[in-house]
Amino acid sequence: MTGNRGTITGADTRTVARCRVEVREALQGVVASPARMADWIIASVTSTGTAELIARGDETLDSRMRSRIGRRTAYVARGWPLQYVTRTMPFHGVRLTVDGRVLIPRPETEQLVERSLELIRGKSSPVVMDVCSGSGSIALALKMARSDAQVCGVELSQAALAAAVENAARLGLHVDWVRADVLVDDVSTWLAKPKPAGVDLVVSNPPYIAAGEENEVAGDVYAFEPHAALFAGDGGLGFYDRIVRAAAALLTPGGWLTFEGHEDRMDRVKDLMRAAGFTEVVVAADGAGRPRFAEGKWAGSGGGECESVDLAVRP
Repeated sequence: MTGNRGTITGADTRTVARCRVEVREALQGVVASPARMADWIIASVTSTGTAELIARGDETLDSRMRSRIGRRTAYVARGWPLQYVTRTMPFHGVRLTVDGRVLIPRPETEQLVERSLELIRGKSSPVVMDVCSGSGSIALALKMARSDAQVCGVELSQAALAAAVENAARLGLHVDWVRADVLVDDVSTWLAKPKPAGVDLVVSNPPYIAAGEENEVAGDVYAFEPHAALFAGDGGLGFYDRIVRAAAALLTPGGWLTFEGHEDRMDRVKDLMRAAGFTEVVVAADGAGRPRFAEGKWAGSGGGECESVDLAVRP
């Protein structure tokens, strides 16, 4: 039986099937897809896939599980993103800890990882730089998929960088982290030491929502996720312009730069890349057919400022 909106009584929620009904009813009119969210909440507590819940419908949930489901339902009903409630989420082969320090990684960013892996396919021990790392999702997924890669992540937020370090330690993955302001700091400060060979791939999913576009942001995202990871100046292109110019100094000839971004601005990102000397520049669509990715090859000289990726967290 259901109590106030956003709450479940727990005492009457004995089986998985009954609990699914209870949670769905508690979230009715609160979230966009109550049935889907109910399954996600229950699965997060029972440590099962959502597809298994129907088959397990007659199984009894103990009081501890029912209590946890009730608490998580109440938080979600108040607008909290489920990932911040559970403090964990899967992302391209790794399980990340996420909280209010970092942006919640999106499915599109998993596609960015896939594109990145394709760009370094066949490259032995590639040197990869993830700019605007946040939780470390991209850097850690790439390191998990390519253990031979030398991966570094650049992030300004001390809180986000701490989350990335924690994720790397828990996963047992070695990624070198640098704290730097990519809009202000000289590109040499993105690295602890130089490396003549340069970087083979620069990948970034930077902030890209422009001032005045706040209405495009979902209410829970605006309320809970860090604004520094969402909003950017210069019409949403500020980070792209800076990273394009920096990548030209960091990449070895034949290295790649790849971005995720706003579907309305990827053609402008493409223009920035071409103007900087990148070749084979293309814009690619996400799974929904929206232009969300841009990538190009660096054909010029460069890499002289990146002579080492033996990086440490900078103060």
